Formats: sequence, structure tokens, C-alpha cells
Amino acid sequence: EGSTEVVEVTPDTFEQTVLKDTRVWVMDYYADWCGHCIHYAPMYKRISASMKDEARVRFGAMNCAAHGAFCSEIDVHAYPTVRGYRFPDLKDADQKRGGDIPRQEFHSEAGFPKWIRGKLPA
Repeated sequence: EGSTEVVEVTPDTFEQTVLKDTRVWVMDYYADWCGHCIHYAPMYKRISASMKDEARVRFGAMNCAAHGAFCSEIDVHAYPTVRGYRFPDLKDADQKRGGDIPRQEFHSEAGFPKWIRGKLPA
């Protein structure tokens, strides 16, 4: 069973939580001072909740204002940045940096779950 929870991930928990999991992960890299991120967060939580019946995917978030060195290391320089992990057809989704999810996809509350479901492994 999936989770409605958006998991707050830190550099210390990233490898164990995201990289070593067999499920697909969607990660929101944000900064707590970023107005756009603050505005996006409730939508991201609703998208996560709307997919609670989908056990193959989890949603996480990392505050890059608190973890700037880690976010720089994985090339996150704009907020919010949303990346996918273990999506079969997403470039770099098998890497630590993750695969870039297009802004027009993750900004669509109705469309993003459809996009995710269309990309999940069989």
C-alpha cells in the first residue's frame, strides 16, 4: 500500500530512503524561503495523497536551504526542482541526481499523477 505522506529526506537518509528502495520515488527539492516552493507544497502533498493507492511510488522532499551542499552536489540550483528516481524511461532516473521532471508536468495537479502512472514500471 502506498502512503499519503511526503517523506522529509535529508542527506543522511537519502541513500537508504530513496536510492536503496526498489520503488519509484518523486523528490521535491525546495528551499524553505522560496515563495514559489511554499505555494507549491500543498499541491505536491495533494498529488501524493491522490496516489496513495499506488504502492509502486513514494513522494519525498528535501529542504535545500538546510542541505545546500548536498543539493549543489546533485545539480539542484533552482527551486522547486522535482526529480524522479527509478522511472524506466526517464534520463538519469537511475543516478543519484535523479531524472528531471518537466515543470509543466509537476505543476499540473490533474496531469502529474497521470504522467507518473504512465511512466511507472510494469
